[in-house]
Amino acid sequence: MSEKMTIEGENLISSKRAAELSGYAQDYIGQLARKSLIEGKRIGGLWYVSLESLNGYKSRAELYTPRPPQTNATSSEHDSVISFDGRDYVSAARAAKITGYNPDYVGQLARSGKVLSRQIGNRWYVDREELVKHKSEKDALLGAVQAEAVGVSHHTASTSTPRLSSEPFFTYRTDGQDLIPRPSNPKIGYKEIFGEHAEEDRKKNPISIREQTVLEEPSGEEEEEYTPREPRAGNKRVLWTVLMVGATAIVAAGMFFVFKKDAPGSLAQNGTVNVRVGGPIETISDFFNRLLGKELVYKKGK
Repeated sequence: MSEKMTIEGENLISSKRAAELSGYAQDYIGQLARKSLIEGKRIGGLWYVSLESLNGYKSRAELYTPRPPQTNATSSEHDSVISFDGRDYVSAARAAKITGYNPDYVGQLARSGKVLSRQIGNRWYVDREELVKHKSEKDALLGAVQAEAVGVSHHTASTSTPRLSSEPFFTYRTDGQDLIPRPSNPKIGYKEIFGEHAEEDRKKNPISIREQTVLEEPSGEEEEEYTPREPRAGNKRVLWTVLMVGATAIVAAGMFFVFKKDAPGSLAQNGTVNVRVGGPIETISDFFNRLLGKELVYKKGK
């Protein structure tokens, strides 16, 4: 299709050609035509607009100065501050911003009557000066409690005039000096330093000293004497008797085990014989040791 067209005696050009002549985008020119901001016709899906109408819109647009949208800034200060009897009352929300309190806490103060307040509808208004004074008292109390907790003493400010003196405020001393000052007179007594009741104080707190007795070593006469006891004469006869009996028992036990081993019924099912000879021999040897050993007798000298 051609870029120019005459409809009802009016010369129209295509939106593509109008974009090239005006500098606008083709879609923007079609949008202006759809909104009837410029004269135009749609034929076969394409927009044909009047060049004169487009130039007139462009000239008006160049004269238009855009302005940012202005909001109606109505301050809420007028709604949050009211006056009664020459005193300013602020709303709970405004008071919370001033003091940093929560609005619910401000309402609680108003309901409890701790600050001067008025209720209008369902909103609480509190006196600004009373609320600020209440906050100052609470802050001072909190500061005193915190100072007491950390051990910092609070001193009231002195109203007297400062004393003017040529002496230095601080006297610096070296670290090598004594921690406790020494008295100027070394012969001064304990009472002169610590007071008249120093002796009584010292008597009130006695210190018990534990004493230990040293044991003396016994002399040579008191030492214990070691006297070996000689075996009695009757022991020899008992010794020979025991030896004979023991030898006879050993021979009899050996013959018994020999005959028992040769007997055909003495074998166990595994083909072994369980014979324990060491038990009797150890018993006999222990008996002889107790019998023949020398007896030690300790006597304490007089």
